[in-house]
Amino acid sequence: MQHPMVPLLSEKYSAIDIGSSPFAQHGQITKERTRQRKDTILQLIEKTVASTVFLEMECINGQPLGFGSGFFVQHNQIATNFHVIAGASRGTAKLFGKPYDIEGITASDVENDLAVLKVSDSSVQPLPLGDSDAVQLGDTVYVFGNPKESEGAFSDGTISGSRAVGIEKLLQMTAPISLGGSGGPVLNEKGEVIGLAFVTLEDGQNLNCAIPSKHLKSLISKPEVVKPLTEEEQSVSAETHFYRGNEKYLMRVYQDAITAYNEAIRLQPDFANAYVNRGLAKEKLGQHESAIMDYSSAIEIDSTLAGAYNNRGSAQRRLGQYFLALEDLSTAIQLDPRYVKAYVNRGNAKNSLGHPNEALEDFNTALALDPDSAEAYNNRGVAKAALMQLPDAIEDFNTAIELNPELVNAYYSRGIAKFIIGKNIREAEADLQTALKLAKKIDDANLKSNVELALSRLAENAYRDRKGSKGNSIKLFITYTRQDEKAKDKLITYLDVMKSERLINIWYDNEILPGDRWRDSISKNLAQVDILLYLVSANSLASENCNRELAEALNTNIRVVPIILEHCDWLDHYLSDFQVLPRTGKPIDAWQDEDEGWQSTIAGIREVIHQIQTQAASPSDISQKEVLADLKYQHGNFLMVLRKIEEAIKAYSDVIELNPHYSAAYNNRGVVYTNKGEYDLAIRDFNIAIDLNPNDSFAYNNRGNAYNDISKVDKAIKDFNTAIDLKPDYSNAYNNRGNAYVKKHSFDKAIEDFNTAIKLDPSFAGAYNSRGAAYHEKGNLEKAIEDFSEAIKLDSNYVSPYINRGRVRGRKGMISEAIGDFSKVIELRTDYADAYYDRGVAHGKKRDFDLAIVDYTKAIQLKPIYTEAYCNRGSAYFSKGEFNLAIADYTKAIELDPDSGEVYCNRGLAWLVLQNWNKARADIASAKRIGLDIVDWFHKLYKSVENFERIIGAKLPEDIAVMLTS
Repeated sequence: MQHPMVPLLSEKYSAIDIGSSPFAQHGQITKERTRQRKDTILQLIEKTVASTVFLEMECINGQPLGFGSGFFVQHNQIATNFHVIAGASRGTAKLFGKPYDIEGITASDVENDLAVLKVSDSSVQPLPLGDSDAVQLGDTVYVFGNPKESEGAFSDGTISGSRAVGIEKLLQMTAPISLGGSGGPVLNEKGEVIGLAFVTLEDGQNLNCAIPSKHLKSLISKPEVVKPLTEEEQSVSAETHFYRGNEKYLMRVYQDAITAYNEAIRLQPDFANAYVNRGLAKEKLGQHESAIMDYSSAIEIDSTLAGAYNNRGSAQRRLGQYFLALEDLSTAIQLDPRYVKAYVNRGNAKNSLGHPNEALEDFNTALALDPDSAEAYNNRGVAKAALMQLPDAIEDFNTAIELNPELVNAYYSRGIAKFIIGKNIREAEADLQTALKLAKKIDDANLKSNVELALSRLAENAYRDRKGSKGNSIKLFITYTRQDEKAKDKLITYLDVMKSERLINIWYDNEILPGDRWRDSISKNLAQVDILLYLVSANSLASENCNRELAEALNTNIRVVPIILEHCDWLDHYLSDFQVLPRTGKPIDAWQDEDEGWQSTIAGIREVIHQIQTQAASPSDISQKEVLADLKYQHGNFLMVLRKIEEAIKAYSDVIELNPHYSAAYNNRGVVYTNKGEYDLAIRDFNIAIDLNPNDSFAYNNRGNAYNDISKVDKAIKDFNTAIDLKPDYSNAYNNRGNAYVKKHSFDKAIEDFNTAIKLDPSFAGAYNSRGAAYHEKGNLEKAIEDFSEAIKLDSNYVSPYINRGRVRGRKGMISEAIGDFSKVIELRTDYADAYYDRGVAHGKKRDFDLAIVDYTKAIQLKPIYTEAYCNRGSAYFSKGEFNLAIADYTKAIELDPDSGEVYCNRGLAWLVLQNWNKARADIASAKRIGLDIVDWFHKLYKSVENFERIIGAKLPEDIAVMLTS
């Protein structure tokens, strides 16, 4: 029988998007360190790497099962971990690209997680086995792996103890094991294998271990009997699934880790550590309530498991259940008084309750137990910051970063602290940018979001005026050479607007009067200015006078703003330490339109002026109550960027109680309410902020965003208009107004706003993405693709333009290119359900139904209420002739959305194919009752009843035929 067609729930791609570890491994895995080894060590490395393979295993259906490392113990035998190969039907060993087919398995030891594989004879030199019983505490070891992404990975360390896992003891070591390094050799200084690399997770701790080589010796001493890999498929134990889950967790494939832990628990329902680690994986996916249930199950099985209490307490703290968290964390400490992580987590809970002094006691205890705990230093710094002991907090963050240069939270917290105390804003921004880079590297979406918010708040606070500061004009000093006089005159022309606003006064050497001593006059006026504008050219860099003025400015802490006029070697000058204008570093004379270069420069100068005005009020002019209000306001900002929502609201409320006229506190509290979705409270606060300060462009912009979120688009546009009137260079306000126009389908107006936002900030990736979305809505797909591509060029980790470009390419029939874009989204965000759904639609367009089903299944795993994914997976099954599976998916889709006529019709078609006339009749009737035009729908698919009957090879009952045609 020919399979009939069935439509996807959405033939078109989804709407365009215009939206904006306890297991962590310490140490570096790198070949770089090997360069510092002696020649003998280099020889050891070369020899070992030449014998260490990458193993890639497949299931019986050809799907990837997993990968790991192994090494030659004989010319035709490779040793590895059993869990690497368990359940595989076939596999390949690769050595620097050369494949060796695995012919079978000669020996295995499930209890010790060992297997010996048979391959064809090779010329590879096997590695000698050493005496693992002779290994002593402190012995140097070398760990080798051949992970997929980094052939020949190497690390070193020492034996730090032994660890009981089940009934066996493993060697614990400080040398880190690379992802995919399980099964690789662990060598002593003689170059002998004393163990196989093995990563275990116990009580939430990541432990790098080695399975003693004595167990491997006993395996390879047995007579060789080659068995097919498939004979081992039934031997997959709970422990094997557990180990596999641990590896998936370390690879940050958390849903796959959960699947492995599920299987471990199914095989061994009292496997406490499997519940613990499954809980940790669920937390990574934001499933905190479900994680708590897993920790509770572990505790029921083993009430002495300190790690389960610690992790449950940590999860409860994230849900705001602070007192329950304290109880569990205290129990963990009672069970293990040296449990450093439990002290750190209890300190965090106390800090969240607003008891930073008590939190400090726990952090101090943690550091007494482990003076090298970067996490404890970082969190102690957070507690000190909550007490507004910011310089001391920064010292703790510094120490944390020294101990762990990749501790993203420490950079994040240090950047915030530096910003709050006004200590070198460039340094604060640099810390936050480092934090953002690390958050992207470890694929932590929540942390990335927090850092991006912090950067946004830093930028907005840099603009915000303090009460009464607008009357204080900022004094500018221009350093230039006579050869650049035209550029100086152009700059002054552009500065005239700010001068007329009484924001600035300008001084340059034309104001030296006859008879004045030239050098004295310059020095006197330079000492009185706030900002030195240095016009950078080849001439000024070579000018003794310009460099003397620069030195005087730096010695007196005057803000220096370099303006790049032309291509020159300024990066080799000490000006390279400064943020330059234009921000991109592109010289003004290199802009296609130099006026645009000057406009970008003036926008940057205006930003610096606002920042200085923010810090300009003299403490002697402010009452003690106002000083306290300011401190609490900054503390509220600190809490907001840490996403401590309730604490931030309380802080801003305290500010308002101290100073009911503090407009910025109302504005920021409104932002927090907006983030919570409490729009009425947010709008109330923005209203008050505007009443107190009618010239606050940020309050109008923020209120506009709140109105836009609740679809009061006209009110939103009115607010964006006011924000722009107050601040004509406000690129975000133009972008936001454009998004509001898109909601009104006023696409030309929207595009005009996006154009302005881009003109004001040519590096604004979000504006390009928004404009692309508008072009898409207008049907101009080519321009949409151009804009999405430009957004990607500006920020290669920006997810929205990838998925948008993929959807537009799908509409244009560029299916392979669309799949490439969706795959990139998944690479950047493995938890993005819509990306799997979109890629599934694209695979369906190519009639790659198996791949489509895999993607829809993943989308459903990530988003269990994904109606469209169930429907489309049902359609994929339908197209494959698997009608019962299709019906099951359509039934689930109807359960989730009982008002979808198309899904009833799809299921009805499946019943027709199966000749279940009664159920088909009922589904078609339901679709008609819902309001679907069944006749039109059926005609578009099959043209006629006769054609459909020919396809399915059966005659329809007359009444059903009538339902489909009239």
